[in-house]
Amino acid sequence: MFSILQALYKIIFITLFFSTFFSHATMAEISQKEREATYKQLEIFSSVLSILQENYVEEIDTEQVLNGAIRGLLFSLDPHSSYLSPENFKELQEDTRGSFSGIGIEVTIKNDLLTIVSPIADTPADRAGLKANDLIIEINGTKTKNMGPYEAIKELRGPEGTEVTISIHREGWDKLKEITLTRAMIPLQSLKAEFLSPGFVYIRITNFQSHTSRDFKTRLQELKKEHPIDGMILDLRNNPGGLLHQAVAISDYFLDSGRIVSTMGRKEDQNTVFSAHDTGGRQQYPLVVLVNEGSASASEIVAGAIQDHKRGI
Repeated sequence: MFSILQALYKIIFITLFFSTFFSHATMAEISQKEREATYKQLEIFSSVLSILQENYVEEIDTEQVLNGAIRGLLFSLDPHSSYLSPENFKELQEDTRGSFSGIGIEVTIKNDLLTIVSPIADTPADRAGLKANDLIIEINGTKTKNMGPYEAIKELRGPEGTEVTISIHREGWDKLKEITLTRAMIPLQSLKAEFLSPGFVYIRITNFQSHTSRDFKTRLQELKKEHPIDGMILDLRNNPGGLLHQAVAISDYFLDSGRIVSTMGRKEDQNTVFSAHDTGGRQQYPLVVLVNEGSASASEIVAGAIQDHKRGI
């Protein structure tokens, strides 16, 4: 799964119409010189597109070419900014709400290479032994270089029961290893909680979905009816992240005050600070948080906030 992804993946959903490339508000903040330079570059782009449409050896799909240009524009900024078409955006929303058929991994671009953030527990990828920081060099014989995360995920997904072959490089290996996996339904049940012994709770969060904080609180209430909670292990290992507001909600459960996380934009009015709230009656039982190299994005936010406020270890 790709979560999205995102301490956060910066996912940008953009619908571009060249006739309204800049809003009036943006135009007012850009100097005349910058505006002219931008229009000149757009004219060059338009000329190149016209030449391709008229002279390329095969008829081109203009929509596909424009989408590729937009993806390239964002990819040139950093490996995490991505263009989501309406179809891709719909898939992203489904990733945080339902289930999908695939192999069960979160991927990103690291050093221009398609890299596994972590496998999702109890999925084909997990059972095949794929690990965080494995490099996916090929998918079904197609090189992944210059392939964005969403393009890769689209190739990795498919009908349940079908196969996909990936070529993996891992640090310390002399050559690529081909692994064929059978796609399966990947349920997006993000939380498991149980008593390890009376009073001591083990909670594993595999990713942060739209209902994670709700399920977390509901499950804790159920466990409290069985036995008072005297301590907790919060397992975020191989948790690739997910929704920011869910990470904030989980952090807020353990904290009474202080900053959880903040986001900073180019302008001051784009800055946002997420703080903890004192709701009263919070139990201060011992807390241990487990992380590893597969813990990323939203899981890093939770672990970092708990550590910074000395709420747990």
